[in-house]
Amino acid sequence: MRRPDLLGLLDITLLDEGASESDINRVVDLAVEHGAAAVCVLSKHAKLARQAATPQTRIAVVAGPFPKGSPDLDRYLGPIRDAIDEGADEVDLVLEPHIGFEASMMVLNGIRLATSGRTLKVIIETPILNERGVRGAARMALMSGADFVKTGTGKRGKCSRDAARWVSEEIKRHEVTTGERPGLKLSGGIRDLDGLNGLLDEVRSVDPDIIESKRLRIGASSLLESLL
Repeated sequence: MRRPDLLGLLDITLLDEGASESDINRVVDLAVEHGAAAVCVLSKHAKLARQAATPQTRIAVVAGPFPKGSPDLDRYLGPIRDAIDEGADEVDLVLEPHIGFEASMMVLNGIRLATSGRTLKVIIETPILNERGVRGAARMALMSGADFVKTGTGKRGKCSRDAARWVSEEIKRHEVTTGERPGLKLSGGIRDLDGLNGLLDEVRSVDPDIIESKRLRIGASSLLESLL
């Protein structure tokens, strides 16, 4: 894809507990100026971001425990409710690895109900999972109705090319099986265009349409200067 096209897939992100109002305004201004897909902030900053944004700017909020998730649904519900009340259009949250199928599905199904009418992006920590774990986590997220599967928080390692391909394959499998067309968010340790292009090559090898139909998001704010 051309660089201007990639800008429209970028979630410009600021996940800093100590971020000031001017910090939030700065990332919102960048997103508006360059036509980014969304601004992604912590739930505590949802109100500031919404106030600074245009009505067309999408506000994505990381809600609940972060960067590590939890098997306790209640730890997600309050922040999700607050974020939606403050104007969030999208909710990103962490599915904590290794908590088991039943606990994972209880959390995911409860979250999907709480985020009805909003875009839900489920973060699976691909850097600390093997292939079976990545595929299993992606399938659970998709089964619960996630709109996007996100490959990592960036706090526990880098998204590999293998992981990008595995998640892409599970999204394609879900589409073929159900007719639903969820998306992919590439995130985690994407520092330069070479790294991003390597991941995009893996996605294209599975399903180029996921990129062309804009069912792809990129979580790599550090790439903004390179893309410009």
